[in-house]
Amino acid sequence: MSQFVALEWDSVEARVVVARRRGTQLTVEHAFDVDLSPRDDSEVLDSTGIGQRIAAALSARRVNRAEALVAIGRASIELRRMTLPPVPDEELPEIVRFQAMRQFSNFSEEWPLDFYPVDDGGASGGEREVLAAAISPDAIAQAKEICKSANLKLKRCILRPCAVKGLLPSGDDHLRLVVDLLAEEADLTIVVRDTVPFLRTVRLGRGERSGLGELPVSALLAEVRRTMVAAQNQVGGRAVDEVYLCGSSDEHMAARDRLHESLQIPVHLFEPFQQVELDARMTEPRHSGRYAPLLGMLADEVHDRQHAIDFLHPRKRPEPPNKRRVAIIAGSLVGIAALAFVAHLWWQSHQHKQMMATLNASLQQMNDNRKRPQDKIARYEAVRKWNETNVDWLSQLEHLSQNLSTGDKLIVNQMTMTSRTQIGGEINFDGNAINSSTIKQIETELSGKGHVVTGLEKNETGQNEKLPWSFREKVAIARTEEELK
Repeated sequence: MSQFVALEWDSVEARVVVARRRGTQLTVEHAFDVDLSPRDDSEVLDSTGIGQRIAAALSARRVNRAEALVAIGRASIELRRMTLPPVPDEELPEIVRFQAMRQFSNFSEEWPLDFYPVDDGGASGGEREVLAAAISPDAIAQAKEICKSANLKLKRCILRPCAVKGLLPSGDDHLRLVVDLLAEEADLTIVVRDTVPFLRTVRLGRGERSGLGELPVSALLAEVRRTMVAAQNQVGGRAVDEVYLCGSSDEHMAARDRLHESLQIPVHLFEPFQQVELDARMTEPRHSGRYAPLLGMLADEVHDRQHAIDFLHPRKRPEPPNKRRVAIIAGSLVGIAALAFVAHLWWQSHQHKQMMATLNASLQQMNDNRKRPQDKIARYEAVRKWNETNVDWLSQLEHLSQNLSTGDKLIVNQMTMTSRTQIGGEINFDGNAINSSTIKQIETELSGKGHVVTGLEKNETGQNEKLPWSFREKVAIARTEEELK
């Protein structure tokens, strides 16, 4: 039987779950929060101080020197969705790190980086899609110092929003949005088929240590809508099927009813402690929904499921098989069989085979050393050519959001983005506007800088009382100035 401690912390509190493992069975023994507010105006809690407060709380529950799983929040890492050339899974670690050097703003060789695929694993033969995350060495050092001060052995550093999937059903194709309301922020995570294709962490403006009774539901609803729209572009245009709201308090019920009324899709209250076995003496903590990621990563650990992002054990290229070892074992078996007949013949045969194995291994090593630079150059050229022709859709979305400055005079109902070989890309969208001059304004603002706007349709339909004009627009995105002529 082994014991695990799952924990995370922010400026308000540390949340801790203690569980024991018997085989693949998980039993939660304790779940509690630790106050991290200063005891007086002169106190400033550093990593050692945080660890000491956690250690005192664990010691009171007779927990000591357990293995620790630490949840890392979205605000502590740099996250990017990457589109890569068609490569097999074993080549992804090198390609992702190469791309991270180009795309991450604060990334260096010392930063731990992990990723997970969000595509079909290359089965379709098309471009690969991964979600990559990097964390600074200072953040890892802080986690190690806190665990050391808490008398814990740090085993994993896991990206918190991805951990909640360990508690969700995985046998269907439902596209779920999981909403986890924490002390200072909220995790909004899209989960489908045990994969997290999209995630956001937002601050909702609640005061420090405030309860859910002060939750600004309107702000939460707005962030949920933004997440659903943004995620739709990452999952092939699919819409969210249902929402899981972590927690079961009266305030959660009120938030659930408001979300269901506005979104018109099923919204479920998700109580994380009902998904695991609890010790008979355990008392569920307040704000139970905040413990969903901790319980999720404990469930993944006990069932030996690979964590989506683990900064201490990132995905690496598989080690090549040791051909020399295989050859030596084969030669040894042949030698043992020959020894039954004649020791002299066995000795000669074994010596010859051992020599051949050594020579073959040396020859193979020489061939590998000769081919490795050529393989890296070929992969680099493939990535470089692909980058030169790829359309950066995140930049295009930024261009649209910066130039659609019409306030409440216009609404976009639907948008599609398509790669076009000849012009680079094409964005089609339709919506409603208050008048035709507003439509003309957005056509002007979106034009230029490699963008050609074509008005496909503009009518005063009157179907929307506040925005009576309907329109359809096409934005052609050129890779070079010559392609616009």
